Amino acid sequence: MDHLYLQEIADQIGYNRNYLCSLFKKDTGITIIDYLNYMRIRKACEYISYSDIDISQISSRVGFSNISHFNRTFKKCVGIPPTTFGKRYPVDLSGEPHTDAQTASGIENKIVTISEALQRLHHSAEE
Repeated sequence: MDHLYLQEIADQIGYNRNYLCSLFKKDTGITIIDYLNYMRIRKACEYISYSDIDISQISSRVGFSNISHFNRTFKKCVGIPPTTFGKRYPVDLSGEPHTDAQTASGIENKIVTISEALQRLHHSAEE
């Protein structure tokens, strides 16, 4: 996943950065940063569940330059640290079809919804 920068997004669509942020929040009810972090964490969950890549490499791949920030954001969104997530949903590199019902249903059942994650993010920011 490429690193995304808010200014680059604004430049690409021809909006002022601040206007883009306010427009996004008005239309979606969430900030762009919260949305991007949520999407990054979802991708990290996929990497953790379906590969044997090290957590620090995953952090970098999904766009976090700081492993501590990644760990905090992951825990806020998912409810558990990434290492615990990896232990709870171990890698299956055998190529065999998943038999566990929860794993077979995909990543959707492993992490919280965007609204739940955002509530956690906002709640922790208020503390």
